[in-house]
Amino acid sequence: LALFVDSKLAACLMMSNLAVELKQHAVTLYEAGKIPAESLDSFLSACAAIVRPTEPDLLEYFQHAIALWHAALFLRAACPSRPLDIVRTESLRELGHPTMLRVLRRSYGLLVSMAPIISHAETVFSAGSGVPHCGPAAPICVSPWLRLFAYAAVGAGANSALLRRGVRVRSLPPVVAEEEWLLLTDWSGESNTIATSAALLSLNELLLHSPVLVQAYRPQPAHLLHVPFPVAAADVDADLPGCASAAAVVAALGLRRAFGFVLLLRREGIWVPLDIHLGLPLFDAGLCKHVCAAAEREGLFSDASARQMADETGQLFHRLVAFAARHAPQGQDGVGSGWQDGAAGAAAAAQPPPMPTRDLVFDGRALSAMDEAAA
Repeated sequence: LALFVDSKLAACLMMSNLAVELKQHAVTLYEAGKIPAESLDSFLSACAAIVRPTEPDLLEYFQHAIALWHAALFLRAACPSRPLDIVRTESLRELGHPTMLRVLRRSYGLLVSMAPIISHAETVFSAGSGVPHCGPAAPICVSPWLRLFAYAAVGAGANSALLRRGVRVRSLPPVVAEEEWLLLTDWSGESNTIATSAALLSLNELLLHSPVLVQAYRPQPAHLLHVPFPVAAADVDADLPGCASAAAVVAALGLRRAFGFVLLLRREGIWVPLDIHLGLPLFDAGLCKHVCAAAEREGLFSDASARQMADETGQLFHRLVAFAARHAPQGQDGVGSGWQDGAAGAAAAAQPPPMPTRDLVFDGRALSAMDEAAA
């Protein structure tokens, strides 16, 4: 069993003074690329000695370390027959994609990603490895296509415009122009929050190099909600905030045997989907506990559940490719439509997602071409 973590989390462990022996394991994570199963007891003991810091600047490091501790404890208990390695994703990516897949296939029977990974360049895409993975299987699975697909599937979501690379805009798309804040996400997955009054210049700079997803956004905590999934039916029946919306997104994507969280945005008094992530959220210890509890409640670590999860993520990949193909030529930029364990299928699935060939708009209910929406 492998738990994938990114360089930011590794740096948090390295830079913090949360526990005397924790930095030793952080050095191992950097130099060896993983904290191996045989060192896990020592790592967990070091984490148990962590003391909550009084300095505000260290609270982020504390959250990361505590969340990783809980995740490692949970995974080891949930999969007692599988030794757990904590693996830094960069160390795998440096091997090159074909070698990385061989290592995954040879070394592991189950993969779990932290969520989200800070950069697509650090994300381990597992398509073609044949190993079940609660995390992104291919780049298209963490692209703006996923958000738009989810919105279109449930008929709700953040007001959004997906603009083609190279276009120049003289004014913001009407669907987001009245918002106070915007979220700009480029094709590499990097997102920036910006005041609408200052967004036009930044948007045009980004469009020189990449398509950009422009979305209505409210950065205040009261307007954002993380809902862990699987969502309990009792929570939906009890009308707990956001649970029905999150459950609808997970069902629309067909992810019945996966786990993670849905990020919701509060608009006009209702919660609508903004993003969805597979894996364990290691940026928030409380949220990580809730995701672990949901996965345990549904028994998601049995061999049968792992196989079903692999099937579901494969089907989601197919659906995303078909969805993107309606808005970009099939095969553009080398994106593959296959889902095989062979080298050809793995290479195709690992290609960048197709770029849009026309500007698209989601108005909170439906997705359409921007010129059609304006008609």
